[in-house]
Amino acid sequence: MSLIIPKLTKPFKYIKPSGLYATTLANVAVAIVNDATIDELVFETTASGAGSLILELLFQIPDDFKKFAGKSDDLSLVAVQDAGADNDSTITIDVIDASGADADDDSVNATDLTNAFATYDCAITGGTFAVGDYITIKITVTNPDADDDCRISIPKLKYLPQ
Repeated sequence: MSLIIPKLTKPFKYIKPSGLYATTLANVAVAIVNDATIDELVFETTASGAGSLILELLFQIPDDFKKFAGKSDDLSLVAVQDAGADNDSTITIDVIDASGADADDDSVNATDLTNAFATYDCAITGGTFAVGDYITIKITVTNPDADDDCRISIPKLKYLPQ
């Protein structure tokens, strides 16, 4: 009897961000810092009053793109509310295709942040994507008062290659 074992390969790849801009900075400042807890660069938000921050990151569809898997971890990031009253800041993640259509499953929608890093992820189940197109990852953090500071990792966006 012989056993044939296929070569192990990664079934997915990651797309790196190619641009960033903040569209709303209502009573919230943002900086990029290194977080020693997770040993990654993160966006650090500092609230001076009730308000929100909207970050938009651009990801360009690579040449070997086939599709998103439609699995819960197509897009993944970690975040924490590291100051202020725990669980009163919220995070919303939207994935927007090149035509402006919402492409995610809305699983992270006004979700409470906790006082320890937690993973927030969502499936990309809709949208139309072609090589060279840009995807926008829109991250909204809402703070109800001035003492809420948060840290958000750079999202990881994975896809199935051709």
